[in-house]
Amino acid sequence: MARTRVIIMGGAGREFHDFNTYFRNRPQYEVLAFVVPKGTATEGKRYPPDLCGAEYPAGIPIETDGRLGELIRAQGVEEVVFSVADVPYTELMHRASIVSAAGAGFRFLGPRQTQLRSERPVVAVSGVRTGVGKSSVARYVAGVLKELGRQVAIVHHPVPTATLDRQAAERFDNGDALRASASLDEREEFEPHVDRGFAVFSGVDVEQALFAAEEDADTLLWESGTSDTPFLVPDLHITVCDPLRAGQETQYFPGEANVRLAHLLVINKVSTARPDDTRALRARLAELNPTAAIVDADSAVMVNAEALRGKRAIILEDGPTLIHGGIGYGAGLIAAIACKAEIVDPRPHAVGTLKAQYEAHPEWQRVIPVTNLSRPALQEIADTVQASAPDVVVVSTPADLREELRGLGVATPLLRVTYEVEERSGAPLRAAIAAWVDGLDRRDQKSAAS
Repeated sequence: MARTRVIIMGGAGREFHDFNTYFRNRPQYEVLAFVVPKGTATEGKRYPPDLCGAEYPAGIPIETDGRLGELIRAQGVEEVVFSVADVPYTELMHRASIVSAAGAGFRFLGPRQTQLRSERPVVAVSGVRTGVGKSSVARYVAGVLKELGRQVAIVHHPVPTATLDRQAAERFDNGDALRASASLDEREEFEPHVDRGFAVFSGVDVEQALFAAEEDADTLLWESGTSDTPFLVPDLHITVCDPLRAGQETQYFPGEANVRLAHLLVINKVSTARPDDTRALRARLAELNPTAAIVDADSAVMVNAEALRGKRAIILEDGPTLIHGGIGYGAGLIAAIACKAEIVDPRPHAVGTLKAQYEAHPEWQRVIPVTNLSRPALQEIADTVQASAPDVVVVSTPADLREELRGLGVATPLLRVTYEVEERSGAPLRAAIAAWVDGLDRRDQKSAAS
């Protein structure tokens, strides 16, 4: 039987999930390679044979996507599967044109082809764009579910690193153990949940992680990475939207799909957005998904204001928010402006790859983007901070990097900034979750009675 030759485009874990759920153990397909952006942690590695199935005894190579056209032509590829999230439609079709010009077909897989069904009820939290506050909403939802008596486990979008062979499925439930054994990239995503007492299950084989989570809890919370669609079939799908980027809900893939799939739409950051933008976004969401409930919420910045007020501050921001989200600031800059701090320009003292990033992204002029959590990249940040001589360093990355920065020679005081969901009048988000849990409880009581 002739096999269809396939390449999968990815870079953040969706590529492996699409392979596992659709292509693995299907002999009619031959996946020749994964391709990822240059500089991705998995570039140049191989997807491990143990995760590939019998058809791939040597594993599957992971190439740079700059070679995509060359690989298609050289290996007679017939089909390229797009497994990337938070991509503008113009870029999506640019990739499709490269594939078409090389002679292959172009497609992506839908939820029914790749989603896993759990034996437990699932709440999924996704976003329209990176940086909408999805993680803070996920933390808030997990806390509400716990308060309402549910035993919650977090099943998190995979965070692939160079050590794929140990990442099939992982469980983290202790902050000290997480900080000792996980990569910094994993810490960025998992630490806020673990520090709140929740076990996090993740890995490049999400089905294995799912089975483990089902043994641990009666309710699962799926948190998507970037703006990806959920890997689990959700009983309650919450999509977080951003009025600061109103209009982009119909300009990015798969953000628009998340809007159309959602049961509940959360308009976040309403206190910092223009009222006209919030109204326009609400109207557009109602058009795209007329059956979904829409609630408002805020993303409140948490900081020791007295330690920041009036100080010369240098600001470390979350890289994915800046890169994938397409905005030049985050919670750290918002806190510094609110506290009337003097913001130090880091660019004159930037070194190495950080200096090159500023040249490519002039919109980052007031912050240091933490885009790479490797030791060399963090050393460049530490050297830039020390040369800038601020009074205080604002650390607003998801993972608390203060210990790492001290270990790399930063003697300046380090100030942590975080952000949390703040409910609007009537706590509409909590009320929506409570109504859903009440439905679960009634269902459980009915089952027990019968």
